[in-house]
Amino acid sequence: MRFNTFVGIFLGFSAILFAFYIEGGDMSKLILPAPLIIVIGGTLMAGMASTSWKVFKKLFVLVWLSFFPRKYDRKFIALQLLEFSLHSRKDGMLVLEKRLRDSRHPYIRRWLQVGLDGVSLETFDNIFQLELDGLDFRHSENIALFHKLGGLSPTMGIIGTVMGLIQTMSSAGGSGDADQLVLSISVAFLATL
Repeated sequence: MRFNTFVGIFLGFSAILFAFYIEGGDMSKLILPAPLIIVIGGTLMAGMASTSWKVFKKLFVLVWLSFFPRKYDRKFIALQLLEFSLHSRKDGMLVLEKRLRDSRHPYIRRWLQVGLDGVSLETFDNIFQLELDGLDFRHSENIALFHKLGGLSPTMGIIGTVMGLIQTMSSAGGSGDADQLVLSISVAFLATL
């Protein structure tokens, strides 16, 4: 896990909650189901509507990867490439066929396989340029989903607040209880928070 990501999120929320608490806030008032459903559910559904299902269904995997990214031992990979190079110079390219499974990185395995298939240098370059373009496109698509969700979330907060204020104003005429009215307004603003 990326430790700084976890610590940053934890300390950020802790600071906000602590400030709320020392100002006399009631923590139980911060977690109410209606604003959570409007903001989280509304953001996710608007995100689903604004992107393809292929991209949206990866959302939770992408969130997981942001906290627990795949790690590759770069030193090992560099040494393995050097070893493959030395073996191919000494014994020929075909000796690397037996070593394909030893490669821990999927792209190196693919490069070796294409090289062993005997393609020309130009074809080799074209194949991997297409591979890199596809990788770039896929990452851009995934990043765009998070940009959309980041833009939609505040909008859903405002929608939740407006809905709460409409509810508050519609009940203001009948009850006459000022305390209930103030409580309803605070619940309405919780969606913005």
